[in-house]
Amino acid sequence: MEEELFPRGGAERIQKESKEPTKTKETKKNRKRANSKDFLFGSKDVNSKRSKNTKDSSKSTVIASSVLPLGGGAVLQPTQSASAKKPAFIEAISFLKLAKGTKLFGIVKDVTSEYAVVSLPTMLTGFVRNDAKSVIPLDRVLSVGQFLPVVVVKATSETVKSKNGSSSQMKRRIELSVSPALLNNGLSADMLHEAMSIRGKIRSVEDHGCIIDLNVSGLGGSSCFLKFENINGKYCILDEEDLENNEEMDDSDFHLNKGRIYDFTIKSLPVNTKKETSSIIQVVLESNKSRSKRITDPAIHMASKHNIRTLSPGMLLKVDVEHFARNGLCVSILGNVYRGAIDSGHLGGYLPDDVEENKSSMKTNTKLSEMWWKNVFVGKNRSVSFARWT
Repeated sequence: MEEELFPRGGAERIQKESKEPTKTKETKKNRKRANSKDFLFGSKDVNSKRSKNTKDSSKSTVIASSVLPLGGGAVLQPTQSASAKKPAFIEAISFLKLAKGTKLFGIVKDVTSEYAVVSLPTMLTGFVRNDAKSVIPLDRVLSVGQFLPVVVVKATSETVKSKNGSSSQMKRRIELSVSPALLNNGLSADMLHEAMSIRGKIRSVEDHGCIIDLNVSGLGGSSCFLKFENINGKYCILDEEDLENNEEMDDSDFHLNKGRIYDFTIKSLPVNTKKETSSIIQVVLESNKSRSKRITDPAIHMASKHNIRTLSPGMLLKVDVEHFARNGLCVSILGNVYRGAIDSGHLGGYLPDDVEENKSSMKTNTKLSEMWWKNVFVGKNRSVSFARWT
């Protein structure tokens, strides 16, 4: 005789299954897959969560007309409830928000041979340390009053005790860099286009101009040239003897020497045609005033395969106003591909006369301080120009 094999549970389980065969088949047929949105616990928990969300949505809902958040992520989103409506709020640039690689727009406040002090937005201050491998003093690389984008290398805070040891003080340090290798990180040769602003370092001064090192992927160190005739302003040339003797510089607009850092404007790119053949990038050295008037063309910018990481502080952009925040404007830039924010402190160029004259009484006079930019930037898609700070 063949022995009957019993599954786990014994004979009692077999008898129960024999009594209810149709019920088990029906349950298998009617069994549904778990909801794909909740692959661990099925649709039951999802429905319960949805029911809770629908109850909470009556109290507070986020107003958003696009997948991207208003302000590009640096804005507390607008909310509305049965009692009141709250517009968006633009968060200020603070020390805690700074991370390695953050780009900021700064002004050189002081410079010595070993370090330079840079003034940053929202009352922040950073410093640039001279490279230990460099033999060129930092005051021959940067100039006081120079406007230029900088990159955060390190932001640290430490507790320092006083000389007496009775009290302690928290000190925050923001270490910056002006190196083209860091600022141009992410750029490649095929991203360059005419009228583009780019960071460069003077590699050498020749008879007819300067060789510029851009530190861009795909370009050699000698592939960029600045002719003396393409310098818009008064300039002077400092040789090696001047640097060694620490000779004082004159009041020229530009000082040309090895290691000097400037932001250049691309005049022409290499061409290879039957009539003309060139493998050198020609650049122009412009003043801050003339360079700040160049507005970035969204079509050219996107066609050159730029992304959010290749945007540089100080770029002049056309923006569309999307939302009035409590303390500024939420805008879209570069063909509505990116979103940004302009706080009220950076809207001074559009400040109405009545607000300008009564700045001291704005805190007490609510009519003046209550979102005056609504009367200036009328319409949802009002185009304005602004310089990118971060």
